[in-house]
Amino acid sequence: MSMRVEDLGELAYGGLVAGLEQYDKTRLDKGEITDKDVFKKFGTYGYLVPGVIATGASAFGFMRRYETWLEHVQHGFIYDFPRWLTHTITTMTTEGNSSGASARRRAVAEAKQILSRNQIAGARETARTYQPEFESVAPNAF
Repeated sequence: MSMRVEDLGELAYGGLVAGLEQYDKTRLDKGEITDKDVFKKFGTYGYLVPGVIATGASAFGFMRRYETWLEHVQHGFIYDFPRWLTHTITTMTTEGNSSGASARRRAVAEAKQILSRNQIAGARETARTYQPEFESVAPNAF
């Protein structure tokens, strides 16, 4: 079995889905979206739109000219569907806004923000300068 040109469509589809999911993870870490915002994630649309189009076109006989390309995308969509569905259901049924590491990162970021807001007014820096001590010593003290 050798690699064919049609396999590039499958690789591009997998790369699109993986790249968009990684981008969504960075958005989760920044707090722009939560795990429950399934329809605000680009990875959802990157997975569903090409997969549903390819599966529908193959099932109903549309775009026969691109059947060899659509077949590869359709297989990737169908094989990954159980993982995507269980991940989506798990995300929607968890308590709170999100779960796991992203919640901890968000909590740490919020704690840092609270600490920076509640700094004591007029507090001096912790850096130590010895200039007053040097100036107060008599020149011939030693």
